[in-house]
Amino acid sequence: MAREATDAELMELERLLREQPEAQYTMELMTAIWKNEREEEEAGVFDRYWPQLQEEEADVLKQSAIVPLRSKRKLWMAAVITGICVLAATAWLMRPYVGRFSQPVAENEVTTREGSRSKIKLPDGTQVWLNGGSKLTYNDDMKHAGTREVYLSGEACFDVAKDAEKPFIIHAGKMQVNVLGTVLNVRAYNDDSKTEATLVSGRIEVLMKDVPGQKIHLQPGEKLILYNNSQQKITPKQPAIRYSVANASTLPNDSMLLAETSWVENKLVFNNEKMPDILKKMEHWYNVSFEVNNEQINAVHFSGAFQDETVTEALTAMQQILHFQFTVKGNKIIIN
Repeated sequence: MAREATDAELMELERLLREQPEAQYTMELMTAIWKNEREEEEAGVFDRYWPQLQEEEADVLKQSAIVPLRSKRKLWMAAVITGICVLAATAWLMRPYVGRFSQPVAENEVTTREGSRSKIKLPDGTQVWLNGGSKLTYNDDMKHAGTREVYLSGEACFDVAKDAEKPFIIHAGKMQVNVLGTVLNVRAYNDDSKTEATLVSGRIEVLMKDVPGQKIHLQPGEKLILYNNSQQKITPKQPAIRYSVANASTLPNDSMLLAETSWVENKLVFNNEKMPDILKKMEHWYNVSFEVNNEQINAVHFSGAFQDETVTEALTAMQQILHFQFTVKGNKIIIN
């Protein structure tokens, strides 16, 4: 800084800075101090800092066997080297703690109990309707993150806020749905025999976690059905059917409303569905459980719609067509 260091001393300083880049800040700070005082006489500068440097030298000598430096210029160089060593040691000791003090991203979880439905708005503006017995998990920073990801267990209808640069990703069981601004319904209850994604409008890409690389693109009005293989009878001549694409069902008296999303309008709709699937939906809708002692009833199909009816009223109406008997014991219903 004062251009008084020898070539050997300068080379030694450069070597130390290369080996300990953390000390560059100390060097820059001391250079700035020197420049700010450049208008003072050299003797005045050293007289100003000499007592402090003497104290630092005394402290160093107490803890080490360094030979005292008598030259003021050499003492200045020693102070620089000491600062470099202190910073290097501090950086080394703090390495295990780097990142420990960053604030973790808050995770939110929204659940709906059986027999209830709710509507929420996510931080990015996406609106979500949750059906009974469902859980949705998302992060607080999804609006500012590179991707918007949520995790669903149960059934939900999404009206996704458009953001072409930040895809909206839904993880639901063995299915991953990539959305670019659309309305869709996803049903992924853990105890269901299948997982469904129904596209109402826009476009989506569905990935199946059990089939890496397989991507399914849906058109509005289509749904992807991903089957739970444990529920299928698999033979060499009839391998497991992993998935199928079908048209979504419309209501006879309202062609604009899909059966798959009718629950958002507080309507429980069945469209030529098997009795086991119907009872599963009714369990989530009415917060009840069924015990079936009539194996024949499991093979029948039923179509119908209910809105304000109680579970007893709905079963009574179905009873006129399917000819079964049922008994209500609290929240448990036995079908004979």
